[in-house]
Amino acid sequence: MDETQKNALTVLARQVVYLMELELNQKLLVKKMEEIQVKNDSLVKIAFIQSHLIRQPLTSIMGLVNLVRQGYQQVDDEWIQMLGQATDLLDKRIHEIVIETLAEKDIKVIRFNKMVNEIEDYAILLLDREGNIENWNKGAQTLKGYQASEIIGKNFSVFYTPEDLAHDLPARLIQQATANGAAKSQGWRIRKDGSRFWGSILITAIHNQGDEVIGFTKVTRLLEPELQLN
Repeated sequence: MDETQKNALTVLARQVVYLMELELNQKLLVKKMEEIQVKNDSLVKIAFIQSHLIRQPLTSIMGLVNLVRQGYQQVDDEWIQMLGQATDLLDKRIHEIVIETLAEKDIKVIRFNKMVNEIEDYAILLLDREGNIENWNKGAQTLKGYQASEIIGKNFSVFYTPEDLAHDLPARLIQQATANGAAKSQGWRIRKDGSRFWGSILITAIHNQGDEVIGFTKVTRLLEPELQLN
């Protein structure tokens, strides 16, 4: 094999590894988003049940206090004992709710988000349905130059060149990801300081349980000159 063929195989190998890593990361992100959605759907049911569990001892306490306040009952040892039992039950229910809130699943989600945030080789963004930035990792800060506080809430189109904006490329990528599940692109992108870099971009749609698009993940990787597509 001559040097050109060797270089071509090296480039191909890098691209294969890159695509495999992206696919794995996207599957992990989508899985976690699905878990969060399931959890959110359960919160309403949990809140309804917990409200009844709290209301029972709280109602007992309020009733005992009101009877004393209105003069229908004198405070004696028996009354204080009933009040103490209701108070202990309320404290127990609140403690149980706190324990449930910090479940193992929540801890795993926190760890996963921390891992994504610490990745520096890839810019990983979470977008809403309109392409507005909702989350931003360290890799995005390194590659694009923005602090999270400066960019969250803005549309991801701020990274695109005037030429791409004239052709409505950001909106077309969102439409493609919505229709096909994912959209890929390579091209010049703009940093905060106005400098340009050549990046490979993958936008993947995130769906809820009803298969409706609720947002997107966007992964950007800086490409070396020899990896640029003509």
